[in-house]
Formats: sequence, C-alpha cells, structure tokens
Amino acid sequence: MPMIFEYEPRDTFLHNLNPIAKVVMLISIFIVLTVYWDPRFVMVIALISALIYVVSKTPPKWLIIILPVTIVRFVESLILGMSQAQGAYFHYLSPEIAGKVIVKIGPITVIYGGILWTISDILKIISTIMLTFSFIYTTSLNDIVKMLSFLKVPRNLVYVFVVALKLVPDILREINTTMIAQKLRGWELSSKNPAKLIKQALPLAYPFLKKTIEYVDTLTMVAYIRGFSVSSKVGLKWKPKFTILDYIVILFSLNGAALSLYYALKYGIGLI
Repeated sequence: MPMIFEYEPRDTFLHNLNPIAKVVMLISIFIVLTVYWDPRFVMVIALISALIYVVSKTPPKWLIIILPVTIVRFVESLILGMSQAQGAYFHYLSPEIAGKVIVKIGPITVIYGGILWTISDILKIISTIMLTFSFIYTTSLNDIVKMLSFLKVPRNLVYVFVVALKLVPDILREINTTMIAQKLRGWELSSKNPAKLIKQALPLAYPFLKKTIEYVDTLTMVAYIRGFSVSSKVGLKWKPKFTILDYIVILFSLNGAALSLYYALKYGIGLI
C-alpha cells in the first residue's frame, strides 16, 4: 500500500500524461508564479494548482501532514510583508496606494503594498506545495529516472534524486512496520510525560536503526543494478512517446507562460 509522498498508479488526467509533458506544464506554472505578485493573478494560479491537485486525486491528508511547516512559512511571509513599510519598494503600484497605511502596531507600520505582497507569497507557497505533491503522486520513479536520463541529467544528480524520493516513504513504512511489530509484543506509547515518552520509544530505536542501515545498502544496490548509481556508466535507452493530449498540454503551457511573461515584463500586468 502506498505511503504518504509516494507514487500511486491511478487512471487520472495527470497520471496518463507523459512525464516530460508534466514537467513542462509544472515548470511553466512555476515560472509565471515566480514573476507574478498581484494577488488577483496569483489567486488564479492557486485555483489552477488546486484543480490539478483535485483532478490528480492526490490525497488531501498530504496537505494536513505538511501543515506545521506551512504555518511556519506563513509566519515568515507575514513578517517579511509587514517589514515592507515603504511604498518605494513597489515599482508598479503608485506610491500613494502602495504606501497607504492600513494599521500601526507600535513601531510596526503595515501598508497596503505589504499586505498585497504577503497575500501573494502565501498563495505561492500553497500553490507550490500542491503542484509538487501532484507531481510526486502521479509520476512513477521509473518515469522520472527515464526522463532525467533522456534529458542528459548527470547520473550523480539522478542518483540523489532517486534516493530523496524513495527515502521518505520507505522510512515511514519501516517506522509503521516496526511500531506494529512492537505493539503485537505488548508495547504501547501512552505516557504524556516527555521523559517517559522517550523511554517508552526506545524499543523502536534499535530495530528501526538496523532497518535503516539495511535500507540504505539495499537502495544503493538497487540503484546500481538499475543503471543510475553515481558510478554507473550504463545508458538507459528510452524514447518518449507523446499523445495528442501531451502535445496540447506542452503547447498550451509554453504559450501561456510566454504570453504571461510578455505582458508582465512589457506592461507590468500581474506585478505590484
């Protein structure tokens, strides 16, 4: 059974796309997302990201699990946005509008431009998370390796990428298996006292550490056998096969990104 942050084969629009078409679509969205700072335009991209997340049937619980980290990033965005207390920081909003004071909290002055920047940055964080999770959930490790090899990505980078993608779900799977095995032996994690909690968790430490060492050795061997380890020189022969849908997605993504960048850089549309 697939763990969190792991590919699961399903029959969805994104699952059926060629991995190269997926990467082109996501990179195009990321480029536009990087350039745009007007909350109205960033909101549109966030809605597109949410639609991709829903259509790909990526588990909603992934977003819940990553919530603590996301909240920290939200706080960082809020602090950075509130620190922008001068209208001169914004090149496309008029100084009067950008520098309009919304509220003063002691020495901190919150201006209209800072609020816009904060909203946009938070929406960007949410969009990036949803798009990244959608890609991980809908793209198999084999497809990723074949695509990276086809694109002539250095083998050491491919190896690092493979290990990174496999590490989290496999480690979580080992933790889950170890906990189930220990519970069957009568172990349980019940204390609310942090010191006692650490002592109760010790039975997990040895088997988990042993499994982790075995896992690293196994993963290294598997990667080497399949031809994309750091030292391997075996070439992977793979020719991408594109469907009409793949071509439509690629053309639409590239044209959409090009037009968005043109209007943003030429006329300042989407900027603040």
